Amino acid sequence: MPHRFWDAGLWLTRPLCIRYSVVHFGTQLLALPGDQAPAMQTWRWALGFHAEGAFEFCGAWHDDGNDTPRRIAADLLNRGLVRVRSISADEALANSLAGFRPVACRPTLAALETCDALGRSSRRAVRWTSKATQAASEHLASLVKRRGRLAHAEDAIDLMSLSLQRVQRDLFEEWWNRRRPAPFGRQAAAAAGTLSLSRAA
Repeated sequence: MPHRFWDAGLWLTRPLCIRYSVVHFGTQLLALPGDQAPAMQTWRWALGFHAEGAFEFCGAWHDDGNDTPRRIAADLLNRGLVRVRSISADEALANSLAGFRPVACRPTLAALETCDALGRSSRRAVRWTSKATQAASEHLASLVKRRGRLAHAEDAIDLMSLSLQRVQRDLFEEWWNRRRPAPFGRQAAAAAGTLSLSRAA
């Protein structure tokens, strides 16, 4: 039985967990239709790490200007997010996310790894998230590149939703017919000792 993907509207508005140990915000460019060199549309995406030791994408948002950080924060709040222990995001977005009471906000995961405000378990979660984010970014970029230029600008949301769901499936989910655990799934996190984060979140 093949893996089933959600409709874009349902997947991008699904409820979230109330708490994450780490959330990293990344960007992806999409090539829009055109006769000349394609215009590029910027999308933001977020990868979150549960205190229980699992990764999931928290959403994707079209970056359409200065109001984007506020829209992202409002969307996360409306979908149930309450607390994030550490956040990797640019300054404007980090300021909009202050209501989630992070212990530390830094522009990169590398900067979070050396943050004195975080304990040893939390820094371990950041290191694990850094590895997962690198793999996710590369996989996402490959899927988008393979898709090529969009036929219609309206297709962007469907492309981002489907691509992120494929990355979620391939890297983070132990789905039923997989011969071995997902490389960044729950079993991998348990083997790395990250499940102890539930006590530090």
